[in-house]
Amino acid sequence: MIAPLTPLSHYQRRWFDLQLRHELSVRDGTAFQRLFTDLMKRRHGADFVTVAPWGSAGDWKNDGYLRSQRQLYQCYAPRALKKAQTLKKVRADADGAFAKWGEHIGEWTLVHNVVEGLPPFVASELLAVEKRHTPARATAWGFEELWQLVLTLSLEDDEALFGPAVADEDFASLEFRDII
Repeated sequence: MIAPLTPLSHYQRRWFDLQLRHELSVRDGTAFQRLFTDLMKRRHGADFVTVAPWGSAGDWKNDGYLRSQRQLYQCYAPRALKKAQTLKKVRADADGAFAKWGEHIGEWTLVHNVVEGLPPFVASELLAVEKRHTPARATAWGFEELWQLVLTLSLEDDEALFGPAVADEDFASLEFRDII
């Protein structure tokens, strides 16, 4: 993990952790994709290319590309994971991405909003994607990977994404009469 640009206090870390968990629980589809691309742009700048849908051609199964790592990202953030629908989506997105971008992909990453982790059928499908598209890797990013990304941002970027956090000094001077 890369150290944050500005060390976060205990309360700031808790605040941003809670806010990220909240955002993952309420954002789906395009709103989730916007959160992800904003995080990546803030962390990687011009090295991260946001790919937007273009008419009927769509985005060629590419929601973003980290040039230096040859890593292509595809976001998937449904309200609930349904086995058949999820497997169909992962297969179509991965195979479609490799069909359009294959020579540029060293790693294909499914970015999802499931805080608890992925079910075994998705993990198994990622292994199948790797087998079909060797030597590229197929990985998944969820809460933990996104949290590590949040921790590498500046305090200003974290606050721009999730709102200002209360500083330790504010708690130190807080008295009971201040909250009633």
